[in-house]
Amino acid sequence: KLFGMLKRGDTFGGISMLVNNGTAVRTARLAKNTHFYILPRKAFLSLCDAFPAFSDHFTNTFGRRMLDRSYASIIRKDIGPKVESSQLFSQRVEDVFHTDLLSCQGDITIQAAAVEMSQNRCSSIFIKSPSGGLIGIVTDNDIRRKVVASGYDIQNPVADIMSSPLTTIPAGSMLSEALLEMMRSNIKHLAVTDTHNKVEGVITNGDILSSQEQSPFFMLREISSASGVNKLVDLRRRIPNLIRSMITSGAKSAVITKLITSISDAILTQLIGLALEKHGPAPVAFAFIILGSEGRMEQTLKTDQDNAIIYADADETDAPSTQQYFLALGDTICTWLDEVGYAFCKGEIMAKNPQWCQPISKWKEYFHSWIRISTRKDLMQSAIFFDFRGAYGSMDLVDDLRLYLFQNLEGWTRFFKELTENALGFRPPLNFFNKFVVETKGRHRNQFDIKNAMTPVVDFARIYALHYNIADTNTQDRLYRLFLEKVLKPDDYHDLDQAYNFLMRHRLLTQVHSIAAGEPADNYINPKKLSNIEQTLFRTIFKRIERMQANMKLKFTGGV
Repeated sequence: KLFGMLKRGDTFGGISMLVNNGTAVRTARLAKNTHFYILPRKAFLSLCDAFPAFSDHFTNTFGRRMLDRSYASIIRKDIGPKVESSQLFSQRVEDVFHTDLLSCQGDITIQAAAVEMSQNRCSSIFIKSPSGGLIGIVTDNDIRRKVVASGYDIQNPVADIMSSPLTTIPAGSMLSEALLEMMRSNIKHLAVTDTHNKVEGVITNGDILSSQEQSPFFMLREISSASGVNKLVDLRRRIPNLIRSMITSGAKSAVITKLITSISDAILTQLIGLALEKHGPAPVAFAFIILGSEGRMEQTLKTDQDNAIIYADADETDAPSTQQYFLALGDTICTWLDEVGYAFCKGEIMAKNPQWCQPISKWKEYFHSWIRISTRKDLMQSAIFFDFRGAYGSMDLVDDLRLYLFQNLEGWTRFFKELTENALGFRPPLNFFNKFVVETKGRHRNQFDIKNAMTPVVDFARIYALHYNIADTNTQDRLYRLFLEKVLKPDDYHDLDQAYNFLMRHRLLTQVHSIAAGEPADNYINPKKLSNIEQTLFRTIFKRIERMQANMKLKFTGGV
C-alpha cells in the first residue's frame, strides 16, 4: 500500500531506530534511480543525544503520524524489570486451534451426531448447509441442556439444536481476544476463520487453558466457585500482576480494560449470589446496575463503586417492606465489595443508599427530571447515570429504562446544550503555548491527571451516543457505532480511537508503576519524565481532542 512518495531532502528510518530497535515499520521501493546518504545507527543516536533540535525533528514528525495504526502499534514502554510474559497474551489463535473439524449435514439425527462426536472424541460438531458451507455448531453442552435435560427426541434433526450463526474469530487474533469473546458470548467454542473469512478450524476454552495454566479463565472459574468473601479478596489481588503481563505482551488497552471489567463482573455476580442466600429470594424482579467506568467496561486498577438497584413496582401495601429488603441486600453487597477491594463511593452513589435503590417508576422520574428540569449543576452530578449497564437480574427492567431514556431525549436540545457545556469544562492539560498544564502544589506537584485528560473523549462519545440513540456504553464501542452510522468520518474515528487507546495504555502503566512501588494506584503523570517522543505524542493527541471539542461545541451549542 502506497503511503507517500519521498523526495529530495526526505529521510527514512529515523523513527525505526529511535523507538523500534532499528526494525523498519515501513518499506521503501525505488520509483527511479536514487542516491541515498546513509547514517549508521550509532552515529544517528549519538547526534540525537547531543543535539535536542536534531532529535526533535524526528519526534515531531512522529507526533504528526502517531495515530496511524502501524506507528501506534510499535509504541511500547518498559515498566521496570522484565517479567515473564504470559503465553495467553503473546500467542495467537493460529498457534493453538484445531484444524481437524468434525462436521455433518443438518438433517441427520441428534443421536447420529452424538455418536460421531463420541467416536471422534470431539466436544463439538459443525453443521453444514446443503451447499456445504458451515452454518452452525452443536456442542456437548447443547446435547446436555437442549436434549437430555428437556427430554427432547434424539431422532429429531441435529440442526434443530444447533447454535447459529457461528461465533467466529480470525486465526491471527491474540488468545486474549478469543478468551474475551468466549466470556462475552458465554460460550466455550469459537470457529476460527482464515483471511478470506472461511472457517478452517475450532478453538475451545480447554485449548486456551492447556496453553496457559495461569489464565483469567482459571481466575474466573475460581471466582465462580468461591464460597466466601475472603477467597474473593485473594483472587482480586492477582489482577495487577495479570495486567502487568498483558501490558508487557502488547495487549490492546481495550482488551485489558474489558478483561478487568469481566473479572469485576464475575466477583459482583458471586457476591450477589451469596447475598441472596443470606437475605432470601427477592420479593419482586430486580436488576443490579453498574455505572461510571465499570458501566462503560473501562475499569482500571484504581476504581471505586458506582452502582444502584432497580426493582419492579410493588403494591402500595408491600412497597415499604420491598424497599427495606432491597436496601438490606444493597448494603450487604456494597459492604462486601468494599472488603474485596472496591472502595465505597465518596459521593454515596451506591445501592445501599436509599436514593439509588428504587422501583422502576422512580428511576423514570429521575431520568425525566435530569433531562427536562435539572440545572447544569444537577446534570453534571447525574452524568454518571447515563452510562448504566445491567450486571445482574432482570435485563427487561434495564431495557425498559433505557428505552424510556431515549424517548425522553427526543428533540430535547437544551439537555444536549447543557451536557456539552458541562463537558467543555474538562480541557486537555495543554496551554496556549503548547506547554503541559500541571499541578502547582501538593503531592502531585508538576504532574497532570491522565484520567481527566481522557474525560473529554468519554464525554464526547456519551453525548453523541445519546443524541443518536446508541445503546452501547463503552467509549470505543460508541465511537465505532458513530463511525458505522457515518456520524464520524473515517479519519476522525481513527484519530479518536487511537488517541483513547494511547491514553488508556499510559494510564494503566502509571497505575502498575504505582502498585509495583508499593503505593496505591493513581492517575498522575510527570511530563518531564516522559521522553521527547512521548511528550510529542501527548501534545498531538491533546490538540486533536481540542479540535473534537470545538466541533462538539459548534454542533450542540452553536458556539465557536
